[in-house]
Amino acid sequence: MEEQPFALHNKLYQLSYQQTAYQDVHLKTTGCKTERDRSILTLQRPLRNLAGWIVAAALVFAPFALGCIPPWAIAETVFALSVATGLWLLDRIFWFRSASTRLPKVAVVCSCLLLCAGWFMTVNATRIFDPFHNALVPIAHPFAHLPGAFEQITAKLAMIRLDALVGALLIACDLGAEEKWRMRWLHAIAWTGAAIAALGISEQAGLVTFLASRMSQTEGAHFATYNYHGNAGAYMNLSLAISGGLLLQALSEKDQTKLGAWRRRGNSVLLAITVAGVLFNTSRGAQLISLLEILALGCFAVTSFAHHKAVQARTKRYAVPLVAVLCVLLLAALVGQSHRNLNKWLNIAGAVSSDASRWQVWHVTKPMVRSAGLLGHGPGAFKMMLPISKDLSNALYSRWIIQEHIPGERTSMWSMAHNDYLQTIVEYGWLGFLLLAVILGGGLLTVAWRQWVRDYAPKLPGNASLFGVVIGLGGVLLHSGFDFPLQVASIQLTAVVFTGICWSASRW
Repeated sequence: MEEQPFALHNKLYQLSYQQTAYQDVHLKTTGCKTERDRSILTLQRPLRNLAGWIVAAALVFAPFALGCIPPWAIAETVFALSVATGLWLLDRIFWFRSASTRLPKVAVVCSCLLLCAGWFMTVNATRIFDPFHNALVPIAHPFAHLPGAFEQITAKLAMIRLDALVGALLIACDLGAEEKWRMRWLHAIAWTGAAIAALGISEQAGLVTFLASRMSQTEGAHFATYNYHGNAGAYMNLSLAISGGLLLQALSEKDQTKLGAWRRRGNSVLLAITVAGVLFNTSRGAQLISLLEILALGCFAVTSFAHHKAVQARTKRYAVPLVAVLCVLLLAALVGQSHRNLNKWLNIAGAVSSDASRWQVWHVTKPMVRSAGLLGHGPGAFKMMLPISKDLSNALYSRWIIQEHIPGERTSMWSMAHNDYLQTIVEYGWLGFLLLAVILGGGLLTVAWRQWVRDYAPKLPGNASLFGVVIGLGGVLLHSGFDFPLQVASIQLTAVVFTGICWSASRW
């Protein structure tokens, strides 16, 4: 009995030592001597803050700009991200001695290698599109014995877009280590996704009709601002994961003020609206991924809140109304879209059969994958190669609308492989696919290292929101296996920010 107080004192001393050691490491990595110096340093870096605000504005703008699919929307988003990257680089030049600008070396090296390989293929392109004759014209390329892009204009446009996305990734890796920027970006995504869902629901109810005239009638069902409802579902799933993660984080906080209560109510409403939007959307793949994300969020809540009675009480207080609202929205979705939902799920056997349209286009894509080699056929090459492929069959013609793509024009859903992994290998080769896999997988492994391996550090806030980022990124990677969400600029930007936040988790 006499050893118990000593053991308790020893345990408290160890915890205090770990906390102090962690704070010392945190201050050293930020290049500051005190927390006050760090706050002053942040205020004195307006270029870095302005870059973060531009990224936040792009996260809101891109989904509303018709999903960032039209060329004008892509151009404006790329311009905004380029400006943000320029400001961020200027900040790094001014503060190059500060350790707070450290970036994950693996992500930086892989991004630079990807850009170098893509620009080499663009410079060494073998053809260029002639608008006067509407044909591909062979051109002289500087390295005739080395591979080059299939078409130069398409490759150049794709690389300019990739440059902007890499800049956004590096900004997210840097600013994502700060809680205020994570919360700004994540709240922007959650509110934008809920707004897209609400717009789509009102459109399905006949209240909004001005968007219908902007959509192509040959690309299937549209939803809200997205021409293809599968892409709308993929974006709403990203927002759903963030809304759920923010709600769980709000429930786990000890904030008993009115602001904390309103934060929990607001996140509950955002989650309910986004789930309802996915149900009204009638995309089977998106609905299946939404179900998996909700189950993952539920398992996280059960395992995290099992031993916290106060959190359980708050969860019950907000979970019961949330479940009631979701049931009402589910009933409304089933009544309003029961015919379409039921018919699509009854035809699921035909959609996954070997005679389905996706299997037919994958059959045409496989020879391109085999001939891609190390560097591929060039950025953006798939949309140019598909209409002239020798492997086009009558089975595909009967299920697919074969369209010739004009560089600089809007890309049709019929010009996609409906499998982002195959299309990536075709355009960037096995080297590009491996580099992208390291960038995405490395971010997820960083989160796993932070959560389960780095046991010496005290538990940091934001675990629930980080879990939402992880399952959101995992959901879009799963969706990419049978659709093309990662070919859409708005979803690309959101996934890039998620990846940067994952890479920054080691410095939280």
